[in-house]
Amino acid sequence: MEVSMLEKSNLNRKIEVAQIKTEYYRQISELNDSRTSDDSSCGRSTKIKNVPKIPIFEEKLITFGRWLKGVKEIFENYPKLNDFQKRALVVESLKGSARYCYDTEPDDKV
Repeated sequence: MEVSMLEKSNLNRKIEVAQIKTEYYRQISELNDSRTSDDSSCGRSTKIKNVPKIPIFEEKLITFGRWLKGVKEIFENYPKLNDFQKRALVVESLKGSARYCYDTEPDDKV
């Protein structure tokens, strides 16, 4: 069966996205590991191990406002967190279909 150019392009894009996500999850894993390590930080940003974990969010609309308020409070109390650290903390807190929605969203829209 011959694969059309469009299908081949689509497959290549899916591979590229998978590679980007793999790298992203590797970086999140490194950040999580740094929470428990005793390595010193260069001082430009807050050590992520010193930041409280964001509460789990499992797509319950009624609790979203409270969850979002908690996230904002943590970020306000830790202003030296960089964007990558903030994103890693939020992604780690997503569970169930909330995490599924995040994972399936194209990276350029996140």
